[in-house]
Amino acid sequence: MSRTAKEAPFKVPHNDAKATNCRRHGDLMVFELVDDHKMPDLKPVAKQVLAEGEVTGHMHTVDASGLDIGVLCSLEQDGDVWFSIEKAELPLTHQEHSTITLPPGKYFATRQEEYDPNVQRRRVMD
Repeated sequence: MSRTAKEAPFKVPHNDAKATNCRRHGDLMVFELVDDHKMPDLKPVAKQVLAEGEVTGHMHTVDASGLDIGVLCSLEQDGDVWFSIEKAELPLTHQEHSTITLPPGKYFATRQEEYDPNVQRRRVMD
């Protein structure tokens, strides 16, 4: 599922954030947030694992190693990740999926969920 920035903002699951775009990377959903969204307190990092496989150990990773400090800032919260990218596009990689490029902006990453009538909602795992 992918939306263009021309569409009206939509609500991000499980919080009050609004997004203009959503990118799917395997079982990971990456929401590009509206520009005026107030982010939680983020810390500068060189590399951020957005999600890790429970069996294989494969990881969805955004990597800003070798770039200016402050290009990538993040905060993990309840298994989800808030992050921002400044100044440069960054690749989102995984050992079993094609690399996608994320432009500068504010993001929220969470695992895709599925509905099971016996357990309600559950996160999809690679």
